[in-house]
Formats: sequence, C-alpha cells, structure tokens
Amino acid sequence: MENPKVLILDDDITFLTATKEYLVKKGYDVVAVNSAQDAKGFIEAENIQNILIDCLLPAESGIDFVKSLRQTPVGKQLNKVILTSAYFTDPSFIKEAFSETGATDFLVKPFEMEELIAALPPAVGNIDKVDGIRLSRRRLYEVFSSEKRDPRWLTKLLEKIESLHGFDLPLIYNLILETQVSGFLNLSSEDGRIFGVTFCNGKIVGVDFDDKETFLGKILIEHGFISPGDLESVLMRKGTRKLGEALINEYYISPHALQIAMIEQMGLRLSRTIVDQEVKLNFVRSQIEEQSPYITVDQVGVYLHDWVISKLNLYWLRAQLAEWKYSKIKKHTNFSERLKNIKELVLFKTYSVMFQEIMSEKSLGQLIEKYANEEEVFLKIIYFLLMKGAIYFSDEGGLGSQDLATYLDKIESGINSNSEDKWLEIISQALGVSFQSKSLLHDHFLNSLRPFEKNKDTQIKERANKLMLKTEAFFNANSNYDAKRQNESTPKAGPQSKASLPGEVNPLDAVKIHISKNEFDMAYKLLNAISQKGAPIAKYNLYYTWVLLGIQMKKNPNQKVITESNEIKNSFMKITPEEKYDPIYHFLLGLNYKMKGQLEMALRSFEKALALDAQFIFARREMMLLRGDQNKVTPSGDKDLKSLVGNIFSKKR
Repeated sequence: MENPKVLILDDDITFLTATKEYLVKKGYDVVAVNSAQDAKGFIEAENIQNILIDCLLPAESGIDFVKSLRQTPVGKQLNKVILTSAYFTDPSFIKEAFSETGATDFLVKPFEMEELIAALPPAVGNIDKVDGIRLSRRRLYEVFSSEKRDPRWLTKLLEKIESLHGFDLPLIYNLILETQVSGFLNLSSEDGRIFGVTFCNGKIVGVDFDDKETFLGKILIEHGFISPGDLESVLMRKGTRKLGEALINEYYISPHALQIAMIEQMGLRLSRTIVDQEVKLNFVRSQIEEQSPYITVDQVGVYLHDWVISKLNLYWLRAQLAEWKYSKIKKHTNFSERLKNIKELVLFKTYSVMFQEIMSEKSLGQLIEKYANEEEVFLKIIYFLLMKGAIYFSDEGGLGSQDLATYLDKIESGINSNSEDKWLEIISQALGVSFQSKSLLHDHFLNSLRPFEKNKDTQIKERANKLMLKTEAFFNANSNYDAKRQNESTPKAGPQSKASLPGEVNPLDAVKIHISKNEFDMAYKLLNAISQKGAPIAKYNLYYTWVLLGIQMKKNPNQKVITESNEIKNSFMKITPEEKYDPIYHFLLGLNYKMKGQLEMALRSFEKALALDAQFIFARREMMLLRGDQNKVTPSGDKDLKSLVGNIFSKKR
C-alpha cells in the first residue's frame, strides 16, 4: 500500500520547507512548490489527490486555482483539498471558500501540525494514523502529558474528533466544560442510539436521550418530595402535561424540588451515554442561551468519579495508559483548585493512602507494581485525576534505547508464528497484562509503542514502525478472533450442575432463584461464570453485591456487628448511577447497615426500597425484623418459595 501523495502550494518558503519536512517524517510522499504553474504540472503528472494550498498567492489566488483545477479530469478526482490563510479568517469568507472550491478543510495560520495530519488521509508508516478512532483518541489523550490545557487548542481538537470509545466521553464532557465553549455535541452509538448534549459557557444545559425510563418519578420519591401513591394518582390524570408541570400545578411539589430532580435526571442521562462501544460524535460551536436547570463543572466532577468507578473496566484502562508506564506522575500547579471537595468522594475516602502515594512523583509503572493486587482501583484514581487535570505525565524517567530494544526483542520473538493464539500470547506477555479482547490488546500494544517516537535512536524507531505494521496486519487478518475466543471460553454447564437453569433467557434468572433460597454460594459461582462471558448484563453488580452480603452474613449468623469486606466495598462502588435508583440498591444499603450494626440507617434504607417498590418482599421482611414484628415476617423457606420467586420476576409499575 502506497503512502498518500500531498502537494503543498505556498509562496512562504519557510512554511513550505517546514511543512514538507514534517509530513515526510510522518510517512507522506510530498511535493512542495511555490507557483501555481508548477503545481498544475505535478498534480497531472504524479496523479496527486491531496493538496494543501494558501488562499493568497502572488499571481493567482488559491481559491481561483482550485476552481480552475476542478474543471480538469484530475481535479474532479481530488481527495483532500485543504485551504490555508493567515489573513482571510472571516467565517463568511471561509463558508464561501468551501462552497466555491469543494474544499475538505480550512486551516487558519498558524495552525498545529497535528491539525494538518488530522485533515489528511492516513499514512501507512504513521503510527498515529492507523484508523480514525485511534487517531482521535491519541490526539485527545495528549492532554494527559501536558501541564497546560490551552482552551483554543482544546476547542479545535473537539471540533476535529469524529469517533471515540464510549468510555472516552467523560473526558470529552469535562474538557468542553473547561473550555467554557457553547455548542451542541451530537452522538450516535454502534447500537443505533442517537443522543445529544448542549453546552453553554461552562454548563451542561440539556441532555437529549430517547429513553422510556425518565427516572424523574423515582428521583422525586427517593428525595421524599412525593409518595408513590400520590405520584401514581397524578400520572393517571396528567393528560398531555409533562409530569413536573402536573405535580407543580397540583401543589404536590415546589418548583425548587423539580429543579433538583431534573438536574439529577440530566446526570443519569449523561451516565447512560457512557457505553462500552464505539461512538461517533460531532461538536458544533453555536450561541446557546443560558437556561435552567444546568450542571456545572464542579457537579460534573462528582459524576466523573461515579462513572470512572462504575463504568470503566481494568482492561480498557490498561490499554489507554500503556504509553505512560515509564513516565513520572506530576502535580499540576493548580492541583488544589482542580480537586476541590475530593476528600468527600468515596474512592478517595476509601483509598486515601493510595492517593497520597500517587502524589510522590514516582513513575506509573512503579506504582502499578506496588499496587498489583489493587490495580483496578489504582488506575481508576489515576484516570480520574488525569481527567480533572490535577496530574500529568512527565517525560522524565522514560526508557533508554537498550530497554526499548529488549522490549522489541520480546515481541519479535514470535513474529514468524502463524498461530494467532501464539501472537496474542507473546504480545500479552511482553506488555505484562492479561487480555479480555483482541481489540483492547491491540490498543494497549499500539499505545505501548509511543515511547519509541521520542527516542533519538533511528534504528529503534524503524524497528518499532515495522513491527507496528506487521502486528496491524495480523490484527486485521484475524478480525473475528474475539467472537471465536468468547465462544470457546463460554462455560458449558454439565447435566449435574446445580448452578444452572435450563432454558434461561436472562442469565440472572438462575441467580435470583438461588438468592431466594439463600443459596448464596451457588449464586456466586453462577455470577462468576456469567462474568467470564464478557458481555455486560443489566443489574449484574446489584445481584453480585447482594450475594457477597449474603455470604458474609451467613458466615457470621450470630454476630451483631460484622466488618464490611473490601470486596463488598468495591462491589458497591461498581454499581452504576442508574442502578442506584433501583429498589434493590436501597435494600442492599439496608443489609450493609444492618451487618455493621447501624440499625436506624438500615431501617431508613429498607423503607426507601419499599417506597420505590411496595411489593419488594425482601425489603418488607427485613424491615419487619428490625421493628421486632417477627410474627408478620414472610418465611423464606421452600413453603413460600413460589411467592418469593413470583415477586422477583414481577414487572415493576
């Protein structure tokens, strides 16, 4: 595959020379000329399809040059036409230039060379241009290795990004708020969902999410603003009015209460955009009128915390942070300002010692090694601090040429193997990670090659580039590896297996049966088998936490106070913001408080669970036990199993 050919037409010799030199290093075939006549000759003779041209030229304007070129056969086949100018920067001029020339981009001088790379088709030898999503992520993550976050640069970057992983969206939201730019962020996920977020001067003022579950009623009930019965009666007669309007008009809630609930509703809708799949996005700057309710950058800090601990997984985090394994972690000068109120967040209250260690300016790799048994929590703290701009990665402490050569030797040792399993095993071992999917290991590997770009040893850089291309070809040739691996690793339940339910539709159905029988050990085994399949399942974390609590309480039936295990703490943290409005979540909080001897708090949590679902028999049973009304407690034995199971599977109103 040949590298793209690019012609540069500009009368500024200094610009011409520097730009050509940069593009050649990035793997492009470049022709640089300072006259329109020479440019036409090269375009026709060399079949050049990509041109970079200044609008202001001595003999003929760049606009006129492109217009006349478009009349020729070769001009009609142009791929990328990028206009540049230091003088003609008026939006109306740029709009007209696009219309007249059919240009694909317009760069205002002086511009960052990365902007030019983003506007051109990918070069085979350029690690940064393997594909659109990887380039976008690479450019986005440059904020992690810079002490400054320039709003102008960030705004231009946001306008260029076309696709990312859904787990990158928390960073995107935070950066848009930091720049205080106004506009619309339009998003579409692989599963066909379309949603949008509206920003206005450092605030989120709208979240459009087409979803039947609004959460508004649950939020109002949870805050105690309205009772379930009153909500149901209003819903029956609200007609065409919106729920909030109906509740205010009938004097059930105040406008202030509705504001609080709507802000939480926006936060939940944002949370539901963060999905484990590719997301296409388009940010358009626009004048937006400030409106209420809105979410501020400080409020988003709390959401970022919740999203990081409940949404992002270890394997994804490893892949994204691989390139900085040997970099030092440093604090930003405005560290304290960026982390206002951080001590109140669960992650930092629970792991305060780890947080202090991160501030000691050690390398990422050193700390990963130290916290190997708590790597997931450690990387989540790191990622949160990076998103907030509290820390950044310094080039200090990077690998030397000998270390990099040793790393390449490990990868190249299996380069002649035709076995895809052998390839992945070699790459995985060299990186020092296990892998859940080929695509994540792919990203992890490519990111690990970033230190080679900064190395001055040309031989090392050439080896790394060749290795990247060969490995890229391997991954492309084995695109179905993940599906094959998942099929092979799916647990096959034997005929005598008690932790299975023949004919199940939802994998959690069998778990619910085991829970209803107090068979927590069997439920635990089944949940672990489900997790090996990789695909996320709604409410998995809720039931997993329930089972952990059941096991711990069953082991200590006569203890009035039981210490909460770290496994239970971590499991609670993985419950997503959306799941916290499920009655099961409040029931689990109640069990946890009861286990720790905090009976008043337990009672309140069980009451809240029943407020969200009056038929939730487990919460009712626990509440009656706490009140001492044990004669009314529904037995949990086989006699009433049918009733219990019926309630588990019943649809919520």
